[in-house]
Amino acid sequence: MPLVMRWLYLLLLLLATLWVWGGFAPPAAPATEPAPADLDKIRVTPESAGLRFRGTGWFRVYLYTPAGPIVGEGQGEVLVPYRRAGLLTYRLEAGARSKEGELRLESRAPVTPLAPKVGARAVRVGGAKNPSLVIHPLDGAANVSSQPVEVRVYYPDGRTWSRTLPVRHQLAWTYFPSGDKTGVLKVVVQSAGARAERAEVDVLPGRTVAADPAAQKPAADADGRDRWQLTLGGVRDRLGNPALDGLAVSGVGGGPLDVFVTRPANQGRLPLVFPPPSQAGNYAFEFFSEDFRSAPQPLLARPGLRVSRLPLAWEGRVLVIGPVEDARSALPDDGTPARLQLLDRQGRFLLEETVVLENGRARWQPPAFAQPTWVVVELGGRSSRLEVPAP
Repeated sequence: MPLVMRWLYLLLLLLATLWVWGGFAPPAAPATEPAPADLDKIRVTPESAGLRFRGTGWFRVYLYTPAGPIVGEGQGEVLVPYRRAGLLTYRLEAGARSKEGELRLESRAPVTPLAPKVGARAVRVGGAKNPSLVIHPLDGAANVSSQPVEVRVYYPDGRTWSRTLPVRHQLAWTYFPSGDKTGVLKVVVQSAGARAERAEVDVLPGRTVAADPAAQKPAADADGRDRWQLTLGGVRDRLGNPALDGLAVSGVGGGPLDVFVTRPANQGRLPLVFPPPSQAGNYAFEFFSEDFRSAPQPLLARPGLRVSRLPLAWEGRVLVIGPVEDARSALPDDGTPARLQLLDRQGRFLLEETVVLENGRARWQPPAFAQPTWVVVELGGRSSRLEVPAP
């Protein structure tokens, strides 16, 4: 086969292959422009999925929202996925024509779950402030529904309280009474079939106005070991509700009794045990908490050490005290103080000092005075007197 024929054969084979695979397909006919819609015949319908614009022919929609325009286009129908309620403006375009319009998108019925906000979560009986409820009933597109809200409150004593609340300014709200009984308030809301979880409010006792003080042991020895015993019971509010556990109750001593304590009461009761001061005598103690203050409770501090034997003797110029014995024939505690006074012959005061006992004894050397003197030792309600030997 001549060379020219061979190359012509290969060229024809290549052209046939390209024809089969479309490389040399005949050019398509030019596409025709879609017919523009008649803008006056386009209608818009709110749906759960958004705003549906319907007409005949091709058109474009610009929906102007607070977040910016949303643009959609189509043949005969355009769905704009926007469902927030309010006044909206839009613009239609088809070919060389355009048209503007507006519509008001209304909220729908609220959906479950509603989300009521109740505060405070705890209130006091008879308090100046009642609990409140605020709710934004939302539909499926998070619009605040205009449907009224029904509120029902269940009280610990079995009573109920109910109201139907209108939705104004994007919310419904109300105060509701706290009631007269401690416990838990249960708040239930619904709107057009939509429901919410139950809200609860703890109702606590009111301010303390009454209590019953008592002294189980109003007299005690002023020896650092004995104790007064008092109790404040029946701590309650004006309606008789027992005070909440943990209520702070304070006590203060009257007159020379320098005592101030604050303790938590439990089940409306507070026991107090504390020692009297070292100085024997009559004292008073008062309880107070919030709006309550008790009458002064009389207390007696007896002499802590009642001495039955207080011997004195001289060893040269040293005064020996003891062995001292109390009313039970026991030695006083180590460190117990004894008061000493030096007096002249006429009983005039010259000097005073204090010594402490150890094993019931103490030693003391007085200073030298030119005139005759006496030493007086006082301890535990007993006094002993001895002349000081001449220097």
